[in-house]
Amino acid sequence: MKLATDKVARDLAQVALIEANLKAKKWDTSKMQEYLKKEADLIGAKKDELFEKWVLFKQDTHETMTVTELKEKAAEANILTAAVLDAFKVFAKETLSEFRK
Repeated sequence: MKLATDKVARDLAQVALIEANLKAKKWDTSKMQEYLKKEADLIGAKKDELFEKWVLFKQDTHETMTVTELKEKAAEANILTAAVLDAFKVFAKETLSEFRK
């Protein structure tokens, strides 16, 4: 979970570079910038939610949990992580790649 949040945070840093390129254009790119910011904020919110879940999972007392409970927590963590990574892949493919051109 932590690795996924770090990866998404690092990759979201590209948004600032793309915004700078859009601002440097000679024509009006304000709507493009708004769209990019809105989409980046959605992914950022999902990343933050995953990080919060990671912190909560770390605070659980794993010593008192049964093997079944631990497996359920691990499965939930995998599902949450996959959802965030999948959402970022779509964002990178449909949004970032479009604005990198």
